[in-house]
Amino acid sequence: MTYIKRKEFQKMVAGRKVNHPVIAISGLSGSGKSMYSEMLQKRLKDDYDMDMPIYESGSFFRELAKEKNITVEEFGAIRPEEVDLMVDRKTLETALKKPGIYLGRLTVYVIGEHGYKIYLKAEPKLVAKRIHEDPNREEVKRGLSLEKIKTEIVKRDKDNTDRYKRIYGIDYEKDIPSCADIMVSNNHAPQAVFDDFYKPLVRWMKEKGYVK
Repeated sequence: MTYIKRKEFQKMVAGRKVNHPVIAISGLSGSGKSMYSEMLQKRLKDDYDMDMPIYESGSFFRELAKEKNITVEEFGAIRPEEVDLMVDRKTLETALKKPGIYLGRLTVYVIGEHGYKIYLKAEPKLVAKRIHEDPNREEVKRGLSLEKIKTEIVKRDKDNTDRYKRIYGIDYEKDIPSCADIMVSNNHAPQAVFDDFYKPLVRWMKEKGYVK
């Protein structure tokens, strides 16, 4: 299982060879995708003078709404399965053309063999604790308890993974990590987690000739 087994996606990648660095980072709610992508972007710039833009599923969502000349709210009202497919197509289409760091719950699955894939695993209890300690989080501003935050996280993740099962026939917790080149548990200090995937990533980039 290297990429989505749908004819439309197979057609998009048929005969295509990617000659630029593509890094995919996936994980469920609160796994640290945004934080680690920013750390990675800075480190690659510092170590190798590489400019690697960050592409998020949310930005593709907004871009697609703009292309359709409708509001984000109107786009979000479209059947979730259709929205997911449009965002995934946009992700793969962009990755085939542009180097960068691509973030999303399904991105390692979408990118497949066309990049290096990192899966971040995080326990809901730990995620809830981190959210509860951040006064800027929307959940905290709503006054939710630690237990309530955890309940919302578990429900949101289940809703999402159930939808991915309907769309792609995948078991998220089993199939997504199996697509990744490396899986790291986000239950340590951020720098330790970062180091766990940065060294193998650099080896891959050297093998590909992207860095020396």
